[in-house]
Amino acid sequence: MAGENFFEDSDLESVTDVMSPLADPIVEKIFKDEITAGMAAGSFIGAVLAECGEKFGKVVRLRTQARLMGLENRRGCIVDVLAVSDTNRIIFQEVQLYYDSSILQRNILSASHLITETAEKGTKSKEMASRMPYISAINILGHVNNCRKENKEILQPVHLVYDKEPRNVAIRQFSVFNLQLPYMNSVKEEFSNPFYCWCRLLYEMHFNKKLPAEVYAMEPGIKEFVGSDPGAEQFVSRYDDVTADPDVRQEYFDWYMCTLRENTRLNDAKEEGREEGREEGREEGREEGRTENMLKVAKTAIAKNLPVELIEELSGLTRAEIEELQRQ
Repeated sequence: MAGENFFEDSDLESVTDVMSPLADPIVEKIFKDEITAGMAAGSFIGAVLAECGEKFGKVVRLRTQARLMGLENRRGCIVDVLAVSDTNRIIFQEVQLYYDSSILQRNILSASHLITETAEKGTKSKEMASRMPYISAINILGHVNNCRKENKEILQPVHLVYDKEPRNVAIRQFSVFNLQLPYMNSVKEEFSNPFYCWCRLLYEMHFNKKLPAEVYAMEPGIKEFVGSDPGAEQFVSRYDDVTADPDVRQEYFDWYMCTLRENTRLNDAKEEGREEGREEGREEGREEGRTENMLKVAKTAIAKNLPVELIEELSGLTRAEIEELQRQ
């Protein structure tokens, strides 16, 4: 479906009215390279690291890449950043929009390539190890199912530790930070803190589907922060430019529909898996569960003003059933 518009302009508008800043195609376009988004990446990453007493350097390379996510083969967008501190220490940073346990292994491998590239003939292994860059990763968790239920703090640092007590940090060059955005409403307002302002801005745009101007009107503290932080201002400006592009709007629409279809397929697969092995006498209960799921998908699609033909395909309901829901 990518690249072809099979829908009316009004359908496209209903889905692309406010595009999430955490959607893969939007992230790819905003963080294209260090020239267009280097200040934005540096401001955001620096705010996260500062919460844990770490300093970030100057961005010297910025790029996005796509990576498959799990068995469903969905693509996840990753932002790779290479920076240099004021003491010329190399900083290798990765930001991604989902949790991935292999993130440190990938970063360590990338860091080893950096060390090897700068090594000269005869360089001792101890000397090479001393050049190991500071490596960290930020997982922006946008769904409550990926967050920790027992700890609702927004920032969750994850460190490699020794197994035996005392459980000290094993390798201080490596850090992972899980950003639990769904819990943002439980955090005390702190507009003087760049980390809070970044999280609040992303939360309102992603979860509450607000444009930057709407966030400013609701939270003057965010408007003041963006006006005083060149990186945040660059991010908002890039978001406005990217989401105004008709080609990007179509790409976002395609991505949105693929995601919706994939989620529907996965929900159906889970439902079928739960039903396997149940007694024949519970067939009626299973049918009710399937019908409820179909209705939920249909109502969501109707709220997005999608065409009836597409709602039929997504939900499995008949045209008559869909039209009945539309009249309710």
